[in-house]
Amino acid sequence: ESYLEVIRTHAFAGMGELRDERAMDVAREWCGYGKPVRSRVAALGVMGRCSELSEARRTEVLDFLAPFVDDREFMVRLRLPGVFEDIGDPRAIAPLRRLAERDLDGRIQRRADEAIDSIVQGRSRIEEGARLREEMDKLREVNLKRQERLDKLEASTRGE
Repeated sequence: ESYLEVIRTHAFAGMGELRDERAMDVAREWCGYGKPVRSRVAALGVMGRCSELSEARRTEVLDFLAPFVDDREFMVRLRLPGVFEDIGDPRAIAPLRRLAERDLDGRIQRRADEAIDSIVQGRSRIEEGARLREEMDKLREVNLKRQERLDKLEASTRGE
């Protein structure tokens, strides 16, 4: 046990980054009611990350996460739209709509609506990050070409 479950939540974050098959079983156990809330939230994130392993896993994770829209913990319900958005599967829209319609907190409703919009548009945060990286690489190439042109111009003016 650690203060605010810091050690466990970071361990879950590491497991999510590894996308290891074994992480699913551990995360599933820690998602359950009765565990510390911060650990549950981190475990939900692992479940979302591990959904990328295969289509069968994605379906399994979506089926597992859907009932959490009725969870009584605020932090769990607040994390769910981000997890569903990371998964990016259109089958997540139904639980997200339910969450947006039934939850009383406007922050959760807004996050659920944003996640629905993101899934409908086909842009998960991961895809958006990849797109931004590609744009950044293109800008670097353009900048490098312009720097080379500028160097040539400066060299030609010095030679005169």
